[in-house]
Amino acid sequence: MSPPPEEPDLPDAKVVKDGLAPSHTSGEPIPPGTIPLQSAHLVLRGDITPKVVIVGILVAVIMGASYPYMVLKLGFGPNVSVVAAFFGFIFLNVAGRRDYNRWQNNLAEAAGTSAAQTAFMCVLLGAFDILRHNTNGRFAWS
Repeated sequence: MSPPPEEPDLPDAKVVKDGLAPSHTSGEPIPPGTIPLQSAHLVLRGDITPKVVIVGILVAVIMGASYPYMVLKLGFGPNVSVVAAFFGFIFLNVAGRRDYNRWQNNLAEAAGTSAAQTAFMCVLLGAFDILRHNTNGRFAWS
């Protein structure tokens, strides 16, 4: 077995790496998954805030009301999650000028996607029930 290859001498990369190293005063290594106290205030978390809940409800109402109609009118449905993520981005941006992150946008997108799919399945199951009733249990064209 041969020894591992030596790393090339890259002084610029080392400077960047050293600049990214966490600065703390104790000299002990930082345990994985923890944030030094000096930079803890810079981290945005995907917390469920009232703004995210309101935006999620708004996206869910819009997607739940429009998706079944759009699918029945067009004959196919566009990707619900992309549209819900777009609406979530717009409403979160309007509600609070970039004090949110991708995890909070993901919460709004999940609310919109689940509402749209649930609404569509309710409409589809209702349509099958009406079709069964109108054809006396047979799914054939009269």
